[in-house]
Amino acid sequence: MVAKMDYNRLIAFGCSFTYGQYLPDDTFFLKPDAKSKKGLVKSIQKKPSKYAWPNILGEKLNIPVVINESHCGQSNKAILHDILNYKFDKNDIVFILWSNYDRHDVFTAKDHQWNINLYMSNVRSKVYFKYMHNKFNTTLENYFYFNLAHSYLKEKNIKHEFLLYHDRFLADFKWNKIKFLDVFFSRVNAPLPKAYDDLHPGVEAHKQFGNLIYQKYKNSEYYTGDIK
Repeated sequence: MVAKMDYNRLIAFGCSFTYGQYLPDDTFFLKPDAKSKKGLVKSIQKKPSKYAWPNILGEKLNIPVVINESHCGQSNKAILHDILNYKFDKNDIVFILWSNYDRHDVFTAKDHQWNINLYMSNVRSKVYFKYMHNKFNTTLENYFYFNLAHSYLKEKNIKHEFLLYHDRFLADFKWNKIKFLDVFFSRVNAPLPKAYDDLHPGVEAHKQFGNLIYQKYKNSEYYTGDIK
């Protein structure tokens, strides 16, 4: 059993893998699709899933309030934008599961952006990935986002932990100040049953991931609880 933490709120940021898309409390509908026996699954979920890993982690840490600020399909630039515009309290702790690098956003106004994604068929996405995208530049840009988020949260004295879905997203830049928790959702997700769309992590994967984050977090510089 863990003693009560010093934090009043756990704030989570991320994409659908933090949101908990296609879990049992999701709302979705089916469209006929020749490539799928089930049909094409479309989620119309209105709020993050109660089965998602932030809730698992919050319960393990005895933090009374869990706020899941993730959004499905978010790029890391959009996640950074949300962090920079979020009103944090001094007793918050933040966990961020950063998204896929092959997502990009162009902000056209304060609260509006163009979504650009490798898997989208719109003209912007096709042009971007054909003429402007390359692995090195994309990784570099994402590490800019990570380090800015870290500097911003550190300046505000907000405790935070960073996570990546896959270890292939790791990179070695001499100026990088980020140390990710050594737990990757891809390793948990691979052998376990998937969510309804057969792609996103299922209930057991979220549960195991939340537990693994907790175990790694206990050894981090921000852990203030006592194990009994």
